[in-house]
Amino acid sequence: MYRRTKLILTLGPSLDDRDTLVDMVKQGANVFRINFSHGTYADHYKRVQLVKEVSTELGVVTGILADLQGPKIRIAQFEKSEVILYKGQDFFIETALDSKSPGTSSGVFSDYAALVSDVTVGSVILLRDGSIALEVISINGSRVNCRVLKGGLLRDNAGLNLQGGGISASAISQKDMDDARYSIELGVDFVALSFVKSDQDIRTIRSFYEQHDYPITIVSKIERIEALENLDAIVQVSDAVMVARGDLGVEVGYADLPSIQKNIIKTAKKYAKPVIVATQILESMCTSPVPTRAEVSDVANAILDGADTLMLSSESAIGDFPREALEVLNESSLSAEKYMINENKIEQVAFPDSSLDVSIAYSAIYLSQNVPISAIVALTESGETAFWMSRSYTNVPIIALTPDARSQRRLLLFKGVHPYTFDYFSKSSSELYSAVIDFVRDRFSVKVGSYILLTRGQQIGIPGKTNSLRLIEVL
Repeated sequence: MYRRTKLILTLGPSLDDRDTLVDMVKQGANVFRINFSHGTYADHYKRVQLVKEVSTELGVVTGILADLQGPKIRIAQFEKSEVILYKGQDFFIETALDSKSPGTSSGVFSDYAALVSDVTVGSVILLRDGSIALEVISINGSRVNCRVLKGGLLRDNAGLNLQGGGISASAISQKDMDDARYSIELGVDFVALSFVKSDQDIRTIRSFYEQHDYPITIVSKIERIEALENLDAIVQVSDAVMVARGDLGVEVGYADLPSIQKNIIKTAKKYAKPVIVATQILESMCTSPVPTRAEVSDVANAILDGADTLMLSSESAIGDFPREALEVLNESSLSAEKYMINENKIEQVAFPDSSLDVSIAYSAIYLSQNVPISAIVALTESGETAFWMSRSYTNVPIIALTPDARSQRRLLLFKGVHPYTFDYFSKSSSELYSAVIDFVRDRFSVKVGSYILLTRGQQIGIPGKTNSLRLIEVL
């Protein structure tokens, strides 16, 4: 079997070793993520260059995802780096800019001045990913006075959320714009927008890249209550969506998170958009060489629900066992995919206005489910034909041959697609079919006498004009 599920690994200290990174690429990592919430530009540059060097050395195509931080609200620092809060005690959050003294067990500073207008008496403030809960008992000028509902250890710079949502900060900060500009210098392939609230957030960041004449795939991270309320509109204007279960789980609560994840995947499938599932995929493997049974089940269920891609965060960035974590994802993905082998179902999606190439793609999937072929080969410039094929399940690999390296990398997020650069412009019609057969036979287990299904446009060189299907015998 060929693994259909795509895998993203977050870069960090654990992958700074060249030999480790080589192993990860060999094991099948498809995309590497840089997280602008951590590290310096120098760190990101060094890591991206290492990925590109290793990928070139191994002859394997990989992509780079830049994850913008978004308006991550944090508290400031404490006198002694941390405090312990106890249930029932009073604790304040001060937002006045002239009150930046280090925090104590009585209270701490946050530079998010709008907090005083985002909360009311009775609001619940969550700190450290929901580990600590504070109930607002009064608001006095720039100070929010609280009572501890759930205590524990609170460290410097802990993240702040509101239970049930309600943070008014824009999804795109000045830091995000600076980071987006730097992502162009790095030559990234995908950008993830954090804390999306509406479709306008995606339009804004897309406009920025368009102004810089830089084509990019935009991934909307669903992690706010407001995003769930505007989910259809957000998904429609996004290139892909990510179920970012960290902050989303804090806002909605852990009990509702599984059903919300399923709904996000279902909505993305409705609009034919790829889905990434992220956060605590194999969290225990940060410190353990083996996963929990619950984590493996979580991975399988995400795939069975229709996720295209799984993403490791701390497991690969700072974990002790990044190699083992990737191996678990490989094995678990293949096992889950075996369950889907006989699922001959063509997904019903919202078709675009001009859908000739989409119809060809879906016809190819139908034939692959009813005719014994060894592979589907799509000659595609933009990658659109292979993308539409990936929206439904097929038991055979979808091999996308494109002359454009950027289109090749874009396809790395789409399940079931194996993208390669292939210059078919230079070949005559008589040469093309034998060249395709040789290419596929060299890389996949295609036996002599079997058939491959080829899709192409009769007008080579015009994107979006795929209009023909052909069964070709492997000789």
